[in-house]
Amino acid sequence: MAFPRFITPRLLLRPMVAEDIHPLFALIYNDPMVRQFFTNLETWDAVAMVHQATVAANDDPANRGFGHWTVTERSSGTVLGKVLLEAPAPAPWIVLDDRSPHAPVGMETELAYALGRAFWGHGYAFEACQALLPHIFETLALPRVMNSVRRANTASIRLMEKLGFQLESQRERPEFVIGVLTQLTYADTARTTVVSPSR
Repeated sequence: MAFPRFITPRLLLRPMVAEDIHPLFALIYNDPMVRQFFTNLETWDAVAMVHQATVAANDDPANRGFGHWTVTERSSGTVLGKVLLEAPAPAPWIVLDDRSPHAPVGMETELAYALGRAFWGHGYAFEACQALLPHIFETLALPRVMNSVRRANTASIRLMEKLGFQLESQRERPEFVIGVLTQLTYADTARTTVVSPSR
């Protein structure tokens, strides 16, 4: 599968490339307010090493449509941040409440994003994440996707709810909230943003 691009009314989600490290480092990793909700990486060398591996993984056909996208503004080409879809993997750190209706499936897929602080509050994160939902549930036919968010990140919790994620308590790590979106819930959720995959 060729690594897809996604077009929304305002955004282009394109495969991350090596040159993106400069704007992404400034927007995400060098800003403590953004970094606290997304990553522990903060030095240039550490970020550069991970970024290089990420770009290489995106270029690997074996990844089958999972990976990292750079989020840009269509009208200007400005880099706003990134969105990522992790390939299914064991997630032993996700321990939901015993009363959860979402039984463990062994392998979990996580959807995550980070935008520069200047671009918060404009609906870009919703637009970018929503662009990936048809890819997740229709193209890849995944049964569900998760998102792990710090409880203090109330804006991202609201975003999950808006996208249709059901919120779950994280039993082992109560400082986190887990959002779960199933294929059934997705199918029942009205999608208002027109999204076009572009090869």
